[in-house]
Amino acid sequence: MTGDIFINYRRSDSQAIVGRIDDYLRDAFGIKHVFRDMESIPAGQDFGSYIQNQLIKCKVFLVVIGNSWLSDRLYDKSDWVLLEIEQAIRLKLVIIPIYVEGAKMLINSQLPDTIKILSKLNAISIDSGPRFRDQVYHLIAEIRKYFQEKTTQAKSIEEKLRVEAMEKFDRLVKTKDESEKMRMLELATRANLITLQKAIPEIEQSVSKIKVSLKTLGFYNGSINEEYTANFFESVTAFQRSVGLTPADGIFGRDTFVELLRRLHPEQFKRD
Repeated sequence: MTGDIFINYRRSDSQAIVGRIDDYLRDAFGIKHVFRDMESIPAGQDFGSYIQNQLIKCKVFLVVIGNSWLSDRLYDKSDWVLLEIEQAIRLKLVIIPIYVEGAKMLINSQLPDTIKILSKLNAISIDSGPRFRDQVYHLIAEIRKYFQEKTTQAKSIEEKLRVEAMEKFDRLVKTKDESEKMRMLELATRANLITLQKAIPEIEQSVSKIKVSLKTLGFYNGSINEEYTANFFESVTAFQRSVGLTPADGIFGRDTFVELLRRLHPEQFKRD
């Protein structure tokens, strides 16, 4: 499993039980695959930027709700609990509310407009009493189910896209007309991106974002926009060759995307 689990909670509300839940999750999935602010952020790192990077990479977002979770702070636009939940919703992450220590289920009218969806999501209850272990194991089983489904789905989709990309690349190579080549390239990459996004919603990329990444790494020196140009295509293929990939992976190929992230954020890809 390569996806991360992000624990969202309010320290003044549920720090003690979150620490116990965190221990079980780390035992089940590995230390590097579970993110909890004070336990996971290295000293000297910018708190906000680090959390944003973790949210982009995570797959399952846990919202721990205790008896004092609901407060005026939730309506403060600078509240990190609120900001993290809003970002998780925008990224279409799997969000699992966890009600702890007998906290009551939230109702729609109690929540800010941007996070009202929390009241509609199926939740899990965990208490620090004798049923704690069984309840946490139930949570772990639910998370495992999700990752197993996504892994199988992703492998199937990747293989299909790889075959399609190979076929499209072969046609591109045989095309001598440069304008026709660029038109085919745009159609091929957009089709692959749309297919991939529908099946794996957490992947979100655009031509301009790829250009910014390539420019940062020194592979692209053109304008930042959404246009497909020969210079852009050459920059992508140059990057792919430098990391041992072929153009068949596609401009929006998962391997290309991962390698871009690996070089932009090497500290996030250290081996366990």
